Amino acid sequence: MKENQKSDIAPQDKQWEWIPCQYDVKRISKDTETTWNLSPSVQLKIPSDQGQIDPVIDLKIEQSRNFIYTNKNGLGWNWHKSWNLPDIGVELEITDPTTDEKLAPPGKIYAKIQIVKPTVSPMKTFHLLEVGVKGNQKMDLENNKCIFSGLKFNTTSYNHDHQKFHIIITLYLCQSKFEFPQILISRISPPIFVDSRKSARDIEQQNKQKLQSYFDPFPITTLEKQFTTTKPQNTEVITNTIEGLNNYFSAPNIRHKVKHPVFLCIKFSSCIKLYLNTNVFKFQDSKSLVLTIQQVLYKSTNNNVNNKLDQKYIILCVDSSNTISKFQQHLKKLQEFLEPFNNDDIEVVIDPIELPKNFTQITDLADIKQAYIDVYDKLLQLKKNEQQHDDNQEQEEQPRKKKKPKEQEVVQNNQEKIIRKVIQIQGPNISQQRSHHTHVIQSAEMLIEQQHQYLDKEHVKEEHIIQEEKPHQFGLPDLIIQQTAINLNKFLLRALLPQQQQPQ
Repeated sequence: MKENQKSDIAPQDKQWEWIPCQYDVKRISKDTETTWNLSPSVQLKIPSDQGQIDPVIDLKIEQSRNFIYTNKNGLGWNWHKSWNLPDIGVELEITDPTTDEKLAPPGKIYAKIQIVKPTVSPMKTFHLLEVGVKGNQKMDLENNKCIFSGLKFNTTSYNHDHQKFHIIITLYLCQSKFEFPQILISRISPPIFVDSRKSARDIEQQNKQKLQSYFDPFPITTLEKQFTTTKPQNTEVITNTIEGLNNYFSAPNIRHKVKHPVFLCIKFSSCIKLYLNTNVFKFQDSKSLVLTIQQVLYKSTNNNVNNKLDQKYIILCVDSSNTISKFQQHLKKLQEFLEPFNNDDIEVVIDPIELPKNFTQITDLADIKQAYIDVYDKLLQLKKNEQQHDDNQEQEEQPRKKKKPKEQEVVQNNQEKIIRKVIQIQGPNISQQRSHHTHVIQSAEMLIEQQHQYLDKEHVKEEHIIQEEKPHQFGLPDLIIQQTAINLNKFLLRALLPQQQQPQ
């Protein structure tokens, strides 16, 4: 398979679509390495007067909810390792192309789910490597349907060089316990990035919440409150100076420190200056200005965009020009206290030589103070709306399950629309001979294991012949198995040898 086929199954589109999968899959265990191809290895036929008709086979896959999609940094579809996967419902639909009738499939079909990652071997051949899944990955089809529930990813993309994973769902047809399952149809999902609960994305969300706590509306009473700091020998009043600002941030007795830019520029007006980008803030009345500042603060992001200073929305300037030299040491500490303010839209600067021309300073602080008091209730409503938005977003990202339909309803619906026609099975598909030997390796191991299990369970002897099975209820031709344990070994020999060398 060509290396460039990797792009066929890795669309970075927001459109979620299950596409046909005909790739090689490799499974590596402690002692063995098995490779097989997922192309269909069996064909279904509809007998007719004109010969045989190929039915239309469709595998419908539905999920109880979508995976998370994130545009940032091209992350695309993603999920948490500790979350259950969405319930995945599978339905096999077989249609007669001449009449559009829905046909009942042959019996003994099961679905299997796998988690894989794309890999290119040293020989430059592309294949999918199985990485494992937690939970029951094999389900029998009942009434043409099954539901995978309670599954989890077994590992994270971080453990696999940040590679994204794919989900594969394959339908297998196995008419007898002595017959190797044949692939009927297979589908593969878009790529999914899997991280852990302690991922960088969660840390980013925590940082965002912490930053928003700085910007939450502060009580009006704090504007007039006289703050003090407790020192070993006395209690010192916090003044409107660089030293006072430093004492405010470092005071252990002030448990809930207000760090809102509007509060800082009013309370410490001698050393904190607030500058706004005139391209963003259209200056009208002070009340509208305060509301706009609050909206901008809530919408500020920290995506490491590294906007230039003239592209910021707000600049918080620390002015130490009038500070006594002995207090210059406080500036370094202030930088540490104010560092969390810096993000894509806000910047803290100390004694700038020149600020961008598109910024203007807020100077009428008395008017801003009164405006803040007047619109305080509206600011609280903004906070409530922002919290509701975050809660809704978090809820959207949490796995939710749909109620499973009652089995009686499913049976009734299927009986109403499905026609019981005889469907013949032909296979294995001759066009898939290139994967014959890899199938046989797995076939041999499975059949040998089944042989021992059957002999232990039934206590049969070599001369004992398995009796005729009851014809399948869906109208399949009678299936008569007269196979001894010795004949089973003969079957394995036939499978492992090329067709021209097979024993008669």
